[in-house]
Amino acid sequence: MAGALSPSNQWRVAAKDPPHLAAIIPWEGYNDRYRDNGYHGGILSQFQERWAKIQVVNVQYGRGERARKNPNTGESVAGPVTLPDEGLAKNRVNIYEALKKHPLDDAAPSSSSAATKSEQSRTRPRRSKRSARAGAMSSS
Repeated sequence: MAGALSPSNQWRVAAKDPPHLAAIIPWEGYNDRYRDNGYHGGILSQFQERWAKIQVVNVQYGRGERARKNPNTGESVAGPVTLPDEGLAKNRVNIYEALKKHPLDDAAPSSSSAATKSEQSRTRPRRSKRSARAGAMSSS
């Protein structure tokens, strides 16, 4: 159980419908990227612009030797690979700029929402373990 970005990640994993996933606990997270993260009340939020500069850039994979070190292991928190600044920039998506290009709730922000991904991934009905066992018992 966690807040902030973790619930959003939980929704996205659950949308893939992994067979061994029994439950998720998405506490205080967003599932609609447009309304919950990009445009609060229809107004562009600058959170992503500020957050990315502080959080994403500092721990992006490829910072290697230039990244902060894990205090327990001494290893880079951004992986062992060290890329040049140009390579790092090329591998990054500026979420804030992408949001600005879509001021209305169109296909772009919606396609990354957890609810949309969940709907897209449902190719078969999901049965609980209990109903699967009951079906197996009744057929024997």
